[in-house]
Amino acid sequence: ICLFSVINYVAANGDILRTLKNICAHMGSNSIFIFDFWNASAVVGYYRPRKRAHFRKNGRDLERQSATKVYPSQKRCEVNYTCTLRQDGRVIRRDKEKHVLRYFSPGEMTDCLRKAGLKVVDMHPFLDFGGKIRKDSWDVTAVARKA
Repeated sequence: ICLFSVINYVAANGDILRTLKNICAHMGSNSIFIFDFWNASAVVGYYRPRKRAHFRKNGRDLERQSATKVYPSQKRCEVNYTCTLRQDGRVIRRDKEKHVLRYFSPGEMTDCLRKAGLKVVDMHPFLDFGGKIRKDSWDVTAVARKA
């Protein structure tokens, strides 16, 4: 199991095939591989360049801001997070992170799995078993087994 878009962190094209081949090599004959990935059509067509989330608990405020840049020719995103923790209006801590992620169309992922020796058993929107993948389905869950 490889959930919560972890596979998207394998951002280089050659690395995804190498990663999937390695996963396949460690699978038993009756095992399955379950993972999720970002859907290219949703990322390109429906992403928001800036997001903000705010949480309050026990007199503390946590704000998470993200700034996303999408590079369609590379099928890559760069997401810069800033998390600020405040208590009584005073900044206690501020952290910054940069995440570089690769996104895939369902067809591309199916092709990568095939090249790695795996076959798609099921592919659907995240947590929507039996649902149809739409252009705006951000996360896609795939289930694969050895071909």
